[in-house]
Amino acid sequence: MTKSKSAAVLSSSPPTSQTAAFRALRLQIAFLRGLLDEIERVTLAAPREENVSEQVIEELARLGRLSLEAASELTRILARRCA
Repeated sequence: MTKSKSAAVLSSSPPTSQTAAFRALRLQIAFLRGLLDEIERVTLAAPREENVSEQVIEELARLGRLSLEAASELTRILARRCA
């Protein structure tokens, strides 16, 4: 649900290389937020820690990668503005 709301908001802005990194980051954050909510709900009912932990690790790694890409793009944008 959160992911589709984020996708709708982000798709309203014109796609550029500058916004692509931030769009991917926002979508990953929304997905991870939903995943963590689901994990919390599921683990309270019936703990399945191994499968859940593996997916959380994968998604956090993806979030880290996208965060670095967004930071790199932001650095390029600021460098162009200061030049």
